[in-house]
Amino acid sequence: MKKCYTAAMKHTFFTKLKLISIIIGITLVFIQPTADAAKKKNEPNWFQIMRSHLRSIEKSKKQTTEKPVIAPVIKPMITPMITPVPPSYTPPKIPQTPAIIPSPSNSLDNAIFYWHTAELFANPDPIIEKIAKADIGGGQIIRNIYLNFSSSAFTSAPEKYKNVIDKFHAKGWKVYALMGGNDWATPAKWTDTETRYVKTFNAYPIFDGVIFDIEPWANPSEETRTWWESSNAPFDYASFLYKWRQALPQDKKILVTIANWHDVHKQANQKEFLKQIYSSSADTVVIMDYSTSDYISRIATEMGYSKPTIIAFETHIQPGVDTTIGFDSLNAVQKAVVETLKTYPNIRGFAMHDEEYLRFYK
Repeated sequence: MKKCYTAAMKHTFFTKLKLISIIIGITLVFIQPTADAAKKKNEPNWFQIMRSHLRSIEKSKKQTTEKPVIAPVIKPMITPMITPVPPSYTPPKIPQTPAIIPSPSNSLDNAIFYWHTAELFANPDPIIEKIAKADIGGGQIIRNIYLNFSSSAFTSAPEKYKNVIDKFHAKGWKVYALMGGNDWATPAKWTDTETRYVKTFNAYPIFDGVIFDIEPWANPSEETRTWWESSNAPFDYASFLYKWRQALPQDKKILVTIANWHDVHKQANQKEFLKQIYSSSADTVVIMDYSTSDYISRIATEMGYSKPTIIAFETHIQPGVDTTIGFDSLNAVQKAVVETLKTYPNIRGFAMHDEEYLRFYK
């Protein structure tokens, strides 16, 4: 009996002990978070700052393991410098002609100046055949004719012009009306040129365009020379070209000749003149590069512009004159120049001055 009582007491004790353990465990589960919160609350401010700093470090380590996103590099657009235009007028925007790199082939816009037309009009076929066979250097053939245009001569016998021009066009060549006087670009001369030449040219649309050979610097008139040396001359000249551009159909091209020395001339307005010509309404500039040497260095400035440019050589043999190269040296000069100009995309061809060059072809 005593043994049974003792066993029962032990069983009761252990049962109570087990129950107490369970109660304590449950209590700890609910009390621990509160204790941790209290502990965190009681932490000093610097400890909380340190904890936050460590967490930010861990977060940054995770971010650096990810592959960074690289933004695309956008190159800035290069806008070409625009030369100021004359204040007296606002020329239209001329579309930029695509760059063509010259090469020793027959692809260039080569030309010949043809001033004396009597023989051509009288018997055109043999002369046209000479032009077709003419090698102007380095295997270059002629594709354009700068044909002397006189308003009075044209209106008196337009059929002569039409007959010759039709034959040129049949060869696939372009024909430009070659015109101009030393005083043409002066403001006082515009009314006369508009009345006599613009109206005549538009009345007979058989030409592909015009080429102005205007040389104010060669005019003996004191009035013209005074104007040419003034600061207004470059702008008046550009205004003259603009008026022609406005008067002609848009499909008719305008070419203008200049000398090779405007960029180095002692006259103060000459550099401005060169700028205005290259920013004018002219479609192509023809540089009269009359020299027996330094063909490239003399036109270095002009080759820097983007407007299409033709280089003209003088082939008259004039003893003692340092502006002619003569027929004998022409081929060698052209080969060297063509090779050099490969890096200048604005150079579109060569022009021979003038039709006397053809006397070497039988």
